[in-house]
Amino acid sequence: MTASIPTSIARELRQLGADLRLARIKRRLRLKDVAGAAGVTVQTIQRLEAGEPGVALGTLATALMVLGLNDRLRSLAEAAKDDIGLLADIARLPVRVVRTRRANPTGR
Repeated sequence: MTASIPTSIARELRQLGADLRLARIKRRLRLKDVAGAAGVTVQTIQRLEAGEPGVALGTLATALMVLGLNDRLRSLAEAAKDDIGLLADIARLPVRVVRTRRANPTGR
């Protein structure tokens, strides 16, 4: 049984599933082909394409690999593209930089 998820997330998962289905069709791959290459059942790929939230993340990753889209998985939560995280980093920067005394390089 899958826990209840927010409506907006369910919508995003359905869109992801539809996009995966379209990618499969564009590559002229049958459900059976993708399922076999991913090591899962046809029903699992159908559930993935339907956007069901209970499908394992590993299944998504493997399906992306089969479709040649696995490079996209890496960028899902990429730190360099995390605008909220970057803004939080900026907010934590010190307002003023304190000067520290340097050791005298001449030894005096």
